[in-house]
Amino acid sequence: AARRRVVQLVVAFLALAGYALDRSFQTTAQSGMRERLHSYALAYANSDFARDGSVIPPYDPPDPRFKRPGSGLYAQIVLPSGRWESDSAQGPRLPPGAMLGARQQVFEGPLPLTQINGEAGEVYRYGYGLIFSGTDDALREFPYTVYILEDTTALRRQVAAVDLAHAQGLPFRQGLLDLQRGQFAGGKTWGQRHRA
Repeated sequence: AARRRVVQLVVAFLALAGYALDRSFQTTAQSGMRERLHSYALAYANSDFARDGSVIPPYDPPDPRFKRPGSGLYAQIVLPSGRWESDSAQGPRLPPGAMLGARQQVFEGPLPLTQINGEAGEVYRYGYGLIFSGTDDALREFPYTVYILEDTTALRRQVAAVDLAHAQGLPFRQGLLDLQRGQFAGGKTWGQRHRA
């Protein structure tokens, strides 16, 4: 009875530990994604604006994927009179983003999008609200918002790797359950199996 109780406690602990590890990993992975998208947003926050208000983005994007249509990493700049999108956004239909207040930041997702091949997909999105103050009289102060979007593929792969690690631990937990019941496959008790 004492051994059975110990086995029950071990099985319960492993189940709770696995769940906690999975939740912790997802939170950590999302936090890492948020920080990465934030750094990309800062790069696009330094964009310049022409006299007509059109966007002059950084000559070298912070990641080459911003130049590849449908790459899974996208930049949007929302303006009072429209919006600008990175070359990577040519083809996919991205979820529209609203104008944010100055210094307002959001991280949201997963949000739906239509991929370049027409299939449904999902993205996480980081947004940063800013104010542009022109030094030229022809330019007036105006708000703009930088959004960086990344598809969920990388995050899903990371989570799937953790789930696989959990699945590989299932035989061990099953063995503990068999031990609790006093038998293994074939109906042998623990002692019978190890005497065979």
